[in-house]
Amino acid sequence: MKKTFLSLVISSVIIISGTAFAQKQEVKQEAKPVLKESVKTEKKSEANPQAPGQVKQRGENRQASPRSTPEERAKMAVERIGNKVKDLTDDQKTKLTALHLDAYTQMDKDRAAHKDDQEKLKTASKANSDKLRDGLKSILTADQYKAYTTPPPRPAKQEQPAPTDQVKPKPQQETKPGTEIKNK
Repeated sequence: MKKTFLSLVISSVIIISGTAFAQKQEVKQEAKPVLKESVKTEKKSEANPQAPGQVKQRGENRQASPRSTPEERAKMAVERIGNKVKDLTDDQKTKLTALHLDAYTQMDKDRAAHKDDQEKLKTASKANSDKLRDGLKSILTADQYKAYTTPPPRPAKQEQPAPTDQVKPKPQQETKPGTEIKNK
């Protein structure tokens, strides 16, 4: 008798708490949809002009960020080289700036010309980077070029101390005469 009464009380508490919780969720859901729907429709119309089920092309979600000018990029490239190679002369800096300016201007022209053809753009970019590399080799000395192309050393890994409570290997069981362990 006590067991049935106890199970009846527990099941009624579960049912009551479940319905009370469900009512609270419905109230929360009713209050917010008006704001969310208006925001969602604005976002959908701006961000996704495609029809449903249509596959997006690579890079389509990216916002167009203004690319820096070739002059700015050339200046930054010479600064990066100057950080790696400490003994650059003023003459080398001017030659490097001119070299990078030509390379970045050509890159922009190639991007515009081969906007729809990735293979041609890849070929043109490879030729441009080869030309840039050859120009760097002719302007920099051998030691400077080596310092420029050598990656910085990686920090050494610190060895972790061995845990003190390591699991000891189990001792091998002795085999009784007549029972042999077969290797598969």
